[in-house]
Amino acid sequence: MNELKNLEGAIKNGDTYRALKIASTLKKEGVFRGNVIFDLIRDYGSRDMSSYGNLGLNDTNFTLKNMMCFVVGYGDALFAYPMDLLAIFLIVLLLGWMPLGIILVLAYSALWMYFSHLIPVRFILPITLIGINKGGITTMGLKGVQKIEGRENESVSGMLIGFSGIVVNVFLLPKNDREMSAPFFCLGTSIMAYEKVN
Repeated sequence: MNELKNLEGAIKNGDTYRALKIASTLKKEGVFRGNVIFDLIRDYGSRDMSSYGNLGLNDTNFTLKNMMCFVVGYGDALFAYPMDLLAIFLIVLLLGWMPLGIILVLAYSALWMYFSHLIPVRFILPITLIGINKGGITTMGLKGVQKIEGRENESVSGMLIGFSGIVVNVFLLPKNDREMSAPFFCLGTSIMAYEKVN
């Protein structure tokens, strides 16, 4: 069992030589039959599959948490969808140059985010960004049960690739002693789920 984990680690790290050596040992022990495993490892290594596991995001500390997964979560977080990002970019482009433009940008961006989040159903979004303050998201998929959770002293970001499902994300403005918050509930499926700890 330990050798299989070592084989998985070698393949993920792109260490073809070590992976072939471990596969050879496992073949002698009777785990693998034939030479197909060696061809698969060579093919996998020649494509440098280690870059697929993290989408080339090594410099931003995103780590793959799960693939082909069921997603459920609740807590306090802000969701940003592709149309949100595009709309905010256009708002900055149109109003950012004006005197006091930053105030207009903030006002219209908040207004856009408020109205765009009134629609809870989302279909196959290419990317969904999540800034988690409290609570978290649980994913159940090919990598087992994994959690993306908010931590007390660290901000945690999540990214869902190919998300389809329901997201209820409401903005509560500050009132009396209450700070601004964005409670959420999400339920759906995702092709990949990533986490970034800041």
